[in-house]
Amino acid sequence: ETGLAEKLMLYSTYPEVPSRNMEVRKLKLTSRDEDFEFKKLLFTFISLLHMDLTALNLMKKTHVMLGLLSYVCSNDKPVDPWSSAQFEELQLLAMSVLTSIAPQLIDDYMVCQTNARLLLLLEWCISSDGGFKGHGNSFHGKHSRGNRKAQMRSSLRLLLHVCNTKSNIVLSDLCDQGAINQLIGMLPQSENSISEYDVIDIEMQSNILLILSQICENYTHHKELFGQYGVQTVVKYLKLNPSQLSEGLGHLRLLASAIDNIWCCIVGCSFTEDFFLQEDGVFLLLDLLETCPNSLQNIVLGTVLELCENKKAISHLLTWRGDDNQTTIGSLLVKLWRQEETAMGVQRDENGVILDIKNPLAGAEQMNREVTPLPSNSITPVIADVFENMRAKIYGLFCKIGFNEISGLNIIDSITVATIEKYIDFKTGEVHREIVDELEHEEIRPITPDRECCEGILRTLEHRAKGVSLAQIELLKAQHGKDLTEEQTDYDQLKQNHYYSEKQKSNFKDYVRRTSDMSYLTTAKEKQRRLIDESRVYHLQTVGEDEADFIPEKFHDTDVPLRTTALYSNQISVNTPILQSAASSDSHPPSDTVMST
Repeated sequence: ETGLAEKLMLYSTYPEVPSRNMEVRKLKLTSRDEDFEFKKLLFTFISLLHMDLTALNLMKKTHVMLGLLSYVCSNDKPVDPWSSAQFEELQLLAMSVLTSIAPQLIDDYMVCQTNARLLLLLEWCISSDGGFKGHGNSFHGKHSRGNRKAQMRSSLRLLLHVCNTKSNIVLSDLCDQGAINQLIGMLPQSENSISEYDVIDIEMQSNILLILSQICENYTHHKELFGQYGVQTVVKYLKLNPSQLSEGLGHLRLLASAIDNIWCCIVGCSFTEDFFLQEDGVFLLLDLLETCPNSLQNIVLGTVLELCENKKAISHLLTWRGDDNQTTIGSLLVKLWRQEETAMGVQRDENGVILDIKNPLAGAEQMNREVTPLPSNSITPVIADVFENMRAKIYGLFCKIGFNEISGLNIIDSITVATIEKYIDFKTGEVHREIVDELEHEEIRPITPDRECCEGILRTLEHRAKGVSLAQIELLKAQHGKDLTEEQTDYDQLKQNHYYSEKQKSNFKDYVRRTSDMSYLTTAKEKQRRLIDESRVYHLQTVGEDEADFIPEKFHDTDVPLRTTALYSNQISVNTPILQSAASSDSHPPSDTVMST
């Protein structure tokens, strides 16, 4: 109301923006420290007023945006009256102020062609033209002595803040200016070089990835421009060493930005999705899901779920194996589900069987929360639970890969899968129970058909939860019986092995005794003959006139008649009458040699 703010804004933009105000035209600034500090105070004053709507109108009126953008240029030729070091400090401060006010002055931002100015400045930052080297004197010029990192860092921050407004005009203009290819070209092309950068470089890479995400998120044409080159570049970030995520240098934020870039720039365009699958992107995401911190699991899982809209990705999921070559996608998802429910405090026994039939999905916080009526346009706790944890995404992935015939699951995993399969039914029951509780808390009685409908739904879902619990118990009993059978089989095998081992020792002792004791050998021989006689077939024959006895039946003669030499069982001499008669009928003369049969 006093006009002080307008005058200070006019002073801050002079002499960059010509003015007809006589008081401002009398102002003459030099490179002295007092004038330099005065200019910085004016810029800081503008940044403090960026949340006031009246102040924003004054900024439009006094062309503050245009005055600040006069510093968004290369530092090869500093603007009078400032020295090179002073101009750099004012330049970085001006871009910091623009980061605050530009998202709220989009019209002025576009009129001044700020996108083109920033892209030209970024191109100058990565080039080796000119002899400028940063002085690194100010707070905003940290780690920029002898380089141009400070200008690049401030430009990327300004671009990111403007892109976060999701203005279609800004994003389309950036794409038309060729920002996609320019920003991709600024990223490192080797995964080994990514880990060699310092905190400032990692922050700039994160900002570039986030800017690309905003440009491509809702535009299929922009995703196509992202193309194969962009896919190959962003995939390298998935190969970061997990040990670097806890070093505190910003690698965790960088990895999160890369995952967000995959979700926004690749997913949703068949052209880029195919390139991503060719680069083994799904395998890399699942490897990351297995080892990454809990803070990243939700967005990685969401990215994988979105990729499953492409049917080609399903085969990649089913083929994947973990570091131990045994973990499958099913066992990994079940493990994440159990971790999520453990953190929430869901009532389960040690095997994962449902204990609370009425609230099979509710955690400890949800059970202890008091019923609070909420407006119709607000999100209730039961609905918020869907996107606050990973259970809905895990259920969605199981719907893609199927609940049956999943390899790599043990009995405990199968019990958990039975709960996951009924997730949507249990969640429906929670929503209806929440509706009934809110109506009772507000002492509102629904009409009879509505009340009966809600009661019927709750009874049905409760009965379904009880059925799942009984099925889980039956699975445990079946597994227990199977374990007992396998245990008995193993025990029988051990007994048999022990029996044969003892029998082998006994046979060996008997053999040693027979070879060393003649009397024992005679006894063993008699026993052998007795056993042979007992094994023969006997028939009743007359021995004398009045006597009859059982005589062994003899089917054939075991002696070879007229045997003249000892032969093996598979050899016979031709001197026998049988072979002699056969040999006489042959054209060759008989021979006394031994022939094999």
